[in-house]
Amino acid sequence: MRRVACLALVAGCSSAGQGVDGGSLDGAAADGSIDADAAVPQGTRPFAIQADFIDVSRIVALSKFRSLAGHDFSGGGETCRSMKHYFHPQETQESRAYQSAHNGLPQPPNGIDDIPIYSPIDGVITKVESEQYPVGRQIRIEAANQAGYAIRLFHIWPRDGLDPGNNQPVQIAVTAGEKIGVIAATQGTDIAIEQGWGKLVSYFELLPDSLFAAYQARGVQSRADVILTKEYRDAHAVACEKGGGQQFTLPAGYDSSKEDYVYLSGYVANVDMKP
Repeated sequence: MRRVACLALVAGCSSAGQGVDGGSLDGAAADGSIDADAAVPQGTRPFAIQADFIDVSRIVALSKFRSLAGHDFSGGGETCRSMKHYFHPQETQESRAYQSAHNGLPQPPNGIDDIPIYSPIDGVITKVESEQYPVGRQIRIEAANQAGYAIRLFHIWPRDGLDPGNNQPVQIAVTAGEKIGVIAATQGTDIAIEQGWGKLVSYFELLPDSLFAAYQARGVQSRADVILTKEYRDAHAVACEKGGGQQFTLPAGYDSSKEDYVYLSGYVANVDMKP
């Protein structure tokens, strides 16, 4: 079975489909993915990502929007699905051994080969908060030029000066492409985009062609590869754990690493798990 970083696998880490305006999009594939390239022509999206938040050359796996990866993260009337994207670098034998010895926690940044994290938009950082899963901090960036849009980045180790501590509110202006922190070389992260009150949209639905080209160069043929439609997930719904645990109740034999992820060129499957 293919392995991905365990960050997405623990609690606290996330026909036609819905478009960014809440309407329907044409071009859904039989497997429930959506041809967002054709459905929302370049230049008509009401809001666009200005800079990739991560160096895709350091990433080997992406979870699909509305997948069953990680835990429930949903909104806008949808429930029990992951409406965000996990980004995973390549794991190593060493990193897996470290996690095994530290209750599943990944190695922290070392200041040598960390992966930089950038603001994907011009905006204002309004929150730098603790995570339920104790890896890094959660950063919220509100868009400067499009009211109602906000970016949430998870498990980030903020740069100096961004985090006042104690979950205090902040107001820090940032520009697209500005470095705001790092993750460790083998640590995963995730990104969610809020549109208005409670609605969530895919990062890739708002990624312009100029930035999406880097993902195509790694084997992602279309945004359809990384977005599942609402109709598909509704037709393949699962229950979620009650009591706030957020975990999916997956059917017997369900292989999340196969069903919920897209693997980029350069990915090495079946990393030796033995220390």
